[in-house]
Amino acid sequence: MSACCMLQLAHAQSTFGDLRGTTRDLSGLPLPQATVTIHSLEENNDRQVLSGEDGAFTVENLKAGHYQLTAAKEGFQASPPTTVELSARQSLRVDLTLALESQSQSVEVSSAAEQVNTENGTIGDSKITSQISELPMNFRAVSSSPLGALGTSPNVQQDSQGNIALEGATANMTGVSVDGISTANVWTSGAGANHTRPSKESRR
Repeated sequence: MSACCMLQLAHAQSTFGDLRGTTRDLSGLPLPQATVTIHSLEENNDRQVLSGEDGAFTVENLKAGHYQLTAAKEGFQASPPTTVELSARQSLRVDLTLALESQSQSVEVSSAAEQVNTENGTIGDSKITSQISELPMNFRAVSSSPLGALGTSPNVQQDSQGNIALEGATANMTGVSVDGISTANVWTSGAGANHTRPSKESRR
């Protein structure tokens, strides 16, 4: 027997089969460039092929047995597994359908909404350290007033309330003006401690 006849005889006696089909979307249109995985349930191994531009795929030289087919493509959900039984010398068609990948959107809230007090008329607020440091100063003028250095002069007398007197005059006889406006305490007719040391926040 010639070599040619032996090859033809061997091909005729082959027990291999093949799986073929088309990958499609839900509308039934061919889905190209999808990865088709053929898993052998008996031998627990995989073979993969890529469907063509027309969605068609073919897997040849498969032993008779049970196979599970799935298809996957970016942007689509994997097709449901399809289990088939392939007989010797059988050519079996299996089409695989892929659905669009479900799209979900998540919104992350990074800050809490303003809360409205509906229980009473109390007005409250909270501030961070940097906001507190930027608040105007009120009675902290003793250390910040440009007149604070007066207390160190030997010609200045200061009582327990912080009132100052110059050159033997009493506190009620001492007057201070800021931007041309008198800072005299109208209640005591004198220059009080916080009036003789005006806060730097009041300067223009």
